[in-house]
Amino acid sequence: MGNFLMVRGQGFGGTKGVELGRLGVEVKWLKSPFVQFFLVSDKGGHKTSFTESDTKDWPEFANSQVFDPQINARFKHLRTKPIDIDEDLGNKINFRSIGLLPYVKREDEAGRLLHKITDFGMLEPQFLNVFCVWDFDNDSDEGLV
Repeated sequence: MGNFLMVRGQGFGGTKGVELGRLGVEVKWLKSPFVQFFLVSDKGGHKTSFTESDTKDWPEFANSQVFDPQINARFKHLRTKPIDIDEDLGNKINFRSIGLLPYVKREDEAGRLLHKITDFGMLEPQFLNVFCVWDFDNDSDEGLV
């Protein structure tokens, strides 16, 4: 049945010692995905304010403050690569029509721009691709820091 914590207490009607709930506990093997950062700039002279030094500090901060205390994963910095987009993406990149979809098609202008940037990444699950841009518009502010 595995490891679990059982909570017992007084149930409805005053019955004592009733099982009120269980919480399953399982320790997973350590995962160590690589993170690679892309410092984005464009033909219009826009560029991210992130530096290579910032990207090297991020995994250690995220591991010690977020991941180590909660999950069995440690990210490893793989590389930082500058990428230059061959068109002017504007002061704010327009991603408004994308929303929060986990998969974005290339059907409209926002999808085309997103893929123009993210196609530089690797699709294998052992890589986390982080694209650092200067500013963007999106209909949702969820997930922004």
